[in-house]
Amino acid sequence: MSAEEPYQLPPEFRQQPLSARVLEDYAVCPRKFLLSFFVNRDDERRFRGGPAALHDAVRKALMDCYNLGGPAATDLQVLLDGFEAHWQGDLCTDSVEEEQLHEQGLKLLRDYHEDHRERPVGVLATDQRREATIAGQAFVAVADVVLRLPDGTLEVIRFVTARRPLSEDELRTDLSAQLLWLLTQEASAWARTSWTRHVLFYSLRQRRAREIALTPDEAAAARRDLASRAARILRETDFTPIKGKYCRWCRVRNRCPLWQR
Repeated sequence: MSAEEPYQLPPEFRQQPLSARVLEDYAVCPRKFLLSFFVNRDDERRFRGGPAALHDAVRKALMDCYNLGGPAATDLQVLLDGFEAHWQGDLCTDSVEEEQLHEQGLKLLRDYHEDHRERPVGVLATDQRREATIAGQAFVAVADVVLRLPDGTLEVIRFVTARRPLSEDELRTDLSAQLLWLLTQEASAWARTSWTRHVLFYSLRQRRAREIALTPDEAAAARRDLASRAARILRETDFTPIKGKYCRWCRVRNRCPLWQR
């Protein structure tokens, strides 16, 4: 696409389910949302950085482990080998950050295995994509692992490597957490069962899980908010850029008209 040709949403966009990331990109800056559809591989890699590389390698190592039955069914070395296989140290700023984050990743996995090696679970899914329609619009969210405990309880888990994970109060107002909770409750395969479902955000640094649980009023408000956000996107025609401090880390800044002047 030439610099003079205006960017437009891909024709297939309206047929695709919306994710929390897409909705959040639009809320921050409509032009960031639009240009994100035209990010190339080099742009994406350049703006991911070390913390994203850490999270990606740890998450994938854990999913590999759960594909084999989880910590209770595998040796610690399975987790550590998985981390090494997925680690992309070249995304770090320098060799110091690479070494620090590499060691942190191994420690997080050692701690997780120690905390869960005596906890047998049934693994129902890893990297599970859930879709549902809310107010006529399809939405999608992904759970890292879905576990079934011996008592029949389901745990829908997303792993967190952030230094400051969201509190339970913050999770109830977080768009991504709300969407995962809503789609978990509306999962048709589970609606016919008596399984209790818990949506958990597990902080690997703090070695603890936090649950998001919305009241009926909060769930109704979240559905209205999602429907409103989707409607605004579908009505949008200008995608006007909004400059802010977040521009420094924007993966599409090199295509934004505010930064080409």
